[in-house]
Amino acid sequence: MEMPLEKFNGLNFHTWKVKIQMQLMNKNLWRIVDGKEPAPSDPTRLAEWEIRDDKAKAIIGLALSDSELHYVDLDKNSKDIWDNLSKLFGSKAVNAKFSLKLQLFKLKMSDGDTMSSHINNLRSLLRQLVEVKAPVDDKDAKAILLNSLPPKYSNVVFTLGQMPSNSLEDMISALLSEEKRTKEDIEEETAMYVKNKYKKFFKKEDLECFYCKKKGHMSKFFTTRSKDLLSGKLKPHEANIVIEESSESEDERVTDEPDYNSEDYLF
Repeated sequence: MEMPLEKFNGLNFHTWKVKIQMQLMNKNLWRIVDGKEPAPSDPTRLAEWEIRDDKAKAIIGLALSDSELHYVDLDKNSKDIWDNLSKLFGSKAVNAKFSLKLQLFKLKMSDGDTMSSHINNLRSLLRQLVEVKAPVDDKDAKAILLNSLPPKYSNVVFTLGQMPSNSLEDMISALLSEEKRTKEDIEEETAMYVKNKYKKFFKKEDLECFYCKKKGHMSKFFTTRSKDLLSGKLKPHEANIVIEESSESEDERVTDEPDYNSEDYLF
């Protein structure tokens, strides 16, 4: 089973064109599309040629997104359709170059974007400009990248701006490292906040033992209960009842009980 190709949406034409060309070659249809196998004059052979031409048109048309499908005129042959697409979106298409450059210059990192996804967007635009014979040099690409970052990266932007000798890839590596460091700092601060919150809420002196009814410890840490079990003063089934009642009461007191076996709660 053939894997479906990503449909052409007006961008990255060169890559899409190569993939479609290989698919047409695999179906023995490319020579019709590139004009090396023109329509024959013999009626019998012409009928066979038209069937293959229709197959080529279908492959091309089904690989276009809905927004680009209007460029396909089914009254024309596959070569005419292909040539028209190449003229509109190929390496000589001025409008494609202009559109890509405009997207590049307007590129901004949104609040919900990660640095990785933002850099992938930048790389995609740079790659497409190379494909349409309008490459952006490293110096301009670095300036565009720094200018696309939000204010929270102002310190990093200033630092990297003082290092003009760094390559674009060096700059990208530094930004990804900064994102990772910031994420780790946030996770550490969040963990500390949660830990301190539980420390403040669950104080040893406020805990009540469900065995002796005194505060300052829990029944599972109360050694007298164990001694009573060993001496026979407290029967095993009675101990189970105490444990069940303790569990139910504790569930009513807190919704998310912390780990009392941790060092913060060893009394």
